[in-house]
Amino acid sequence: MSNIIEDFWPVNIRESRYDGVYSGGRFVLTAGYYFPANSEAFGADPTCMAFWSSFEDANSHGANGPVGGVRTVTENGTEKDVVFVSGDDPTELLERAKNIAADYRGKNE
Repeated sequence: MSNIIEDFWPVNIRESRYDGVYSGGRFVLTAGYYFPANSEAFGADPTCMAFWSSFEDANSHGANGPVGGVRTVTENGTEKDVVFVSGDDPTELLERAKNIAADYRGKNE
C-alpha cells in the first residue's frame, strides 16, 4: 500500500463548506497540498460545486455522498497530484485516502 505520508505530503483535514452540501461530507482530507483553502474544493460556490461534481458518482450540484480521488492542481506555479476525500467521519478519511493513493500510484507507476 502507498505510504501517503511520503507520496502525498502534507495531509490536512478540515471542515467542508456548508456542512458538505457540495463535497458530500462534513469533512475534507487533502493530501499533497499545502494550502487546501486556496483550492477549488473550497472556492466560491460555482467553483466548489463544479470541483466536487467532477468526481465519480457526483451530479451537477456536487457530490451525492462521500467521494474521493486524485486531481492535478497548480500550487505556486507547479502542477502536482493531490488526494481529495470527503466524508462525515474524520477518522475514516485517512484510510480512504491511503487506498486512493495506493490505487493511483499503482496505475501510474
